Amino acid sequence: GDYVFEVKASNNDGVWNEKGVSLPIVSKPALVETLTFKILSLLLLALMTIYAVKSYTIRVRRRTEEMKILVSERTQELAKKNKQVKDLLSRIQSRNVELEEIVAQRTQNLMETNNDLKRSNSDLEQFAYIASHDLQEPLRTVGTFASLLERKFKKDLDNDSSDYINFIVEGVTRMSNLINSILAYSKVGREFNVIRSDIRITIDSKLKDLTKRIAEANAIINIGKLPKINCDPQQIGMVFYNLINNGIKFNDKPVPIIDINFHDDEFFWKFSVRDNGLGIKEEYQSQIFELFTRLHLKSAYEGTGIGLSICERIISRHKGKIWLESTLGEGTTFNFTISKNLESLSKT
Repeated sequence: GDYVFEVKASNNDGVWNEKGVSLPIVSKPALVETLTFKILSLLLLALMTIYAVKSYTIRVRRRTEEMKILVSERTQELAKKNKQVKDLLSRIQSRNVELEEIVAQRTQNLMETNNDLKRSNSDLEQFAYIASHDLQEPLRTVGTFASLLERKFKKDLDNDSSDYINFIVEGVTRMSNLINSILAYSKVGREFNVIRSDIRITIDSKLKDLTKRIAEANAIINIGKLPKINCDPQQIGMVFYNLINNGIKFNDKPVPIIDINFHDDEFFWKFSVRDNGLGIKEEYQSQIFELFTRLHLKSAYEGTGIGLSICERIISRHKGKIWLESTLGEGTTFNFTISKNLESLSKT
């Protein structure tokens, strides 16, 4: 506002001016406090806000346009990729159809080949059975007449003639053994009678057949605890017979020892027949189950070389496998398994 001050003063002599002097003072507000400044400030702030909003709007519009262009480009790329994927899927589906047709044709061919193979194997088994059976009679006739010839003319025959007749008799005997082995091999494929069987009883019955050989060799047979299982007891008995017989026959120890044990696996019965015999060289172990395979001379050990082939075929029919572990000079262990899923039914 406006102010008036009354001022009195004295001179150097100390004389006062009694009348005094009036000093007017005008007080004005600061610029920032004036209404004009405030209005101008508000206008400036409004202009700045409008400019900022307009600038932001322009940037948003520009970014929106850029995004539209980008989205359009990406959409076109995706459409192109989608078309490529559809084309690829179409080719894959077409190829799948072709592969399914090929697989179906191959499966059909395989089934036909398998059926042909089964028929061929069946025919071969039938032929082997019939041929072997029919050969028995003429073979017995040859052997019988050779023996009669030797007995009747023994005094009139020289040493060479006697040897010739002996060769005939021995040949007939070997041929008879071979025919019997072939009959046994073919019989495995023709008959399969699964019943509940006590393996200890099965082995004991075969040990009776081996009584003479066991006694002559002074052999010891150790048998562990054995189970009752579903199997063909005649065929499994044949397996144990062959393995025990081989363990005694191919043995140079003073006392042949045969150990028979089993292990209960989840899906199989596992049996082992271990001997302390000659053992088998590693290079021959993969051949041992082949038909007519012999590792020794006929003059050293009798046999037809078909026993282990019969064993393998029997175990295969029982849905198992057979293998061996051997150390030369120490012995051999034959292991074989029998499936626990065999049904106790008689089948021929």
